[in-house]
Amino acid sequence: MASTRLAPCRTLLQHSVPSVVWFEDAIGRYGVPTVVFDLHLLVPDINLAHSILCREGWVPVEPEPLSYLASTRSLGFRRLLAPPIERPPSLTDEPIWPPPPPDAQPRSERVATVLFEAVEWGVTVDILTNASDVTFLPPLPIVIDALIDALLDAPLESGLRWQVATMMAYLYEHASELKDRKFANWLDPMHRQFHTDCVSGQMSCLWAIPFIRYERRVRDATRRGEYEVWGREAVSTKEKVHLVRRKSFGGWPGKKME
Repeated sequence: MASTRLAPCRTLLQHSVPSVVWFEDAIGRYGVPTVVFDLHLLVPDINLAHSILCREGWVPVEPEPLSYLASTRSLGFRRLLAPPIERPPSLTDEPIWPPPPPDAQPRSERVATVLFEAVEWGVTVDILTNASDVTFLPPLPIVIDALIDALLDAPLESGLRWQVATMMAYLYEHASELKDRKFANWLDPMHRQFHTDCVSGQMSCLWAIPFIRYERRVRDATRRGEYEVWGREAVSTKEKVHLVRRKSFGGWPGKKME
């Protein structure tokens, strides 16, 4: 039986609009024991997707006052409420832990769908098109690449940065694929040092501004060709690892500089 939670994905696909799930619905399929809230989707064009869902019975709504979306102005989005549903007689309010996969969790109320423009997350239309029409799940390397850039580019005091940091912390804690030493080869070279730092136990620093500034400088230097990953470390040359970290980037509190 098809999941009713993914009804927006199937509805959009019927109109030739591809999509992939994002945030809790994505990380939950990669082993994170998370409950789900709004259904977040990446689509090629949020205005087109928004108009299609509205024609099919979804209703535009504002974000919850305390949600990260309410304090996010740098990212375009549309939020819609699903058509009314009847509560199944057998459904109870008893919590289930660990929770089942996102698309298997009971739908006890109208689910809101949040639409994001895929290009704003660095996700191409090809990725959306090639996703499964059953799970609508993006590949894990795509998720990690997109979240790293979002974390490093989000305003430091924004709710979006905290939301993304939380998603990443859960992934690095629970997704077994990330522990594989070969996984870094599937990432954008600009993100491999960030990945290495998280795998080596720096997840608690995902919320720390000095860590974000340090990793941002490393990424930007890698983008300019001044920094590269060598083995499990990112260096400009084998001989200058200390110079790169201490003089070029200044390090960050909590990261040990031998």
